[in-house]
Amino acid sequence: MSFYERINTAGLVTSLLVLAWYAMQVVPQMGEMPVAEIAYTRPMIYAVVVGVILSIITAILVSVGSAIWLTVKEGKDAVDAEFGNEDERDKHIGRLGDAMGGHLLSVAVIGALVLIWMEYDTFWVANCLFIGAWSSAALGTVIKLFAYRGAV
Repeated sequence: MSFYERINTAGLVTSLLVLAWYAMQVVPQMGEMPVAEIAYTRPMIYAVVVGVILSIITAILVSVGSAIWLTVKEGKDAVDAEFGNEDERDKHIGRLGDAMGGHLLSVAVIGALVLIWMEYDTFWVANCLFIGAWSSAALGTVIKLFAYRGAV
């Protein structure tokens, strides 16, 4: 597994864990009270902040772990060759994943606009944007991982 695959896998796991945590905070409230009374703002803010922090931490841990592993296994020259050498394939895969994720994000934004035009509660608009943003990032990462395996 290449360095970029490891970074993408760690980011996907982190994103899914944060999204699952958010869902556990908000979904149970949906059956208990009207949506206008659901306390979703604080969990959403926590999810965004913690998600960004965890993504940075996991990227650092994967990078350091990869460097240590390569140094022990193959020597310092292997570390220099592995890091910072994004080739054309990596760039193409990155663009493909980002483009596919961007398409899903566009759908989420249009969905949020439709909800606004139809005068739905802010809860639905905010969650459409929030889940759309997280889902688009996850989709982009999944596309990248499949592309690294030659499935796309």
